[in-house]
Amino acid sequence: MYSDGALLTRADSSKKPIAVFVVDAGTLLIPLHTCIHQIQERWATSKILLVGDKLSHHQMILLMEQGVQGFVRYSEVKKRIVSAIHTIVDDKLWFPSEIVEQLAADVKTSRTRWASVTRRERRIIGLLEQRLSNKQAAAALNVSENTIKFHLSNIFRKLDVHDRKSAVVVSISRRLGGHVEAAMDRATFAKPQTRARPEPRARMRSA
Repeated sequence: MYSDGALLTRADSSKKPIAVFVVDAGTLLIPLHTCIHQIQERWATSKILLVGDKLSHHQMILLMEQGVQGFVRYSEVKKRIVSAIHTIVDDKLWFPSEIVEQLAADVKTSRTRWASVTRRERRIIGLLEQRLSNKQAAAALNVSENTIKFHLSNIFRKLDVHDRKSAVVVSISRRLGGHVEAAMDRATFAKPQTRARPEPRARMRSA
């Protein structure tokens, strides 16, 4: 099933089980996470294969947590889309190898950094994952905003990050650690394409 957002409504009327949703991120009229949530809510057994542009390992962390089984770049769709679909139908993952390898390295790093984070700081990171502001986090913990800022400063230092988003990524990386390592064992990696070097042109000899 090739989903551009509008097809979700039409697919809902189909009685046939949908094995794979191929979601084109560039055509969606709704946020990607909303589309993924709708698919999972209506078709719990369906797999999700995302087609899109560049994907950083940070973005991949979020996608894996949301339950996406594969990703194919636009530039590789014609060459790899069929293999990717068959792979995830076989209950395996399909992601570019260099991204998964980077993610696995991040998981190891996040585990080491996480060890020094206190229980209170972990709770604050959980609030960051819910996208709460400093004021909202302070109200949830019944503390002042200055206290939240103090904890955030310690969190950033311990995790070796500079902003809230990066702190959340480290947290999710640690939580996905087992899944990522399992993915490394059972994933089919898409090798990056290599462009053939053009043949050197023969030089014209003057008469």
